[in-house]
Amino acid sequence: MKQLRVFIFSKFLLTISLLIPLIGQQKLSVEKKKEIFNVSKLTSQGPNAAPNRKKGEGKGPFKRLVIRGATVIDGTGGPPRGPMDIVIENNIIVKVQNVGYPGVPIDESKRPKKGDYEIDATGKYILPGFVDLHIHSGNQFKAPDAEYTYKLWMAHGIT
Repeated sequence: MKQLRVFIFSKFLLTISLLIPLIGQQKLSVEKKKEIFNVSKLTSQGPNAAPNRKKGEGKGPFKRLVIRGATVIDGTGGPPRGPMDIVIENNIIVKVQNVGYPGVPIDESKRPKKGDYEIDATGKYILPGFVDLHIHSGNQFKAPDAEYTYKLWMAHGIT
């Protein structure tokens, strides 16, 4: 008998939970329905491209950028390699050069020539960009300006 009451009560709850949205839809004003529709359009369009940097924000681009002394994890499953110098010309990686071994002084003759701008990455790691396949980038009610979020992701290695 108790099982029958539990079953009937659960059916009642299920029926009510299915009816509530239908009842609620009838009471929505036209403006509210438009607002809901607009939000659903926003979330189904996908993310927009990150905007360009604002004036004075960051450095570059550089004709020749050299990142010196980094430890590289290349994403192949192999061990970290380094120290490595990475040469980027016109925003394209043109060379990844092994310049020594961990704990051993770097042989300057193995280093690529000087760049327009150089970053000392000694003791730092360089990894391939990570991809976030599931995001919630906001809408008109929450974080409507996605610029901050996109730049935050890039700063944390999400490309």
